[in-house]
Amino acid sequence: MKGITELAAKRPVPMLEGAKPSSKLGQLRWLLLIWIGSIAALGVVAVILWLLMHSAGMTR
Repeated sequence: MKGITELAAKRPVPMLEGAKPSSKLGQLRWLLLIWIGSIAALGVVAVILWLLMHSAGMTR
């Protein structure tokens, strides 16, 4: 299985055509996306744990 960075390097970036995309902006966007994704994953885990506890009768 190829690494994500290898796949990302081979794939052309379709967004800003003609202009060179700012690497700082790209890094910030990916950082924000990863941050939001990790928060969403934590939320999903919390909901699953709450549902398990609720079904076990530990919460009211």
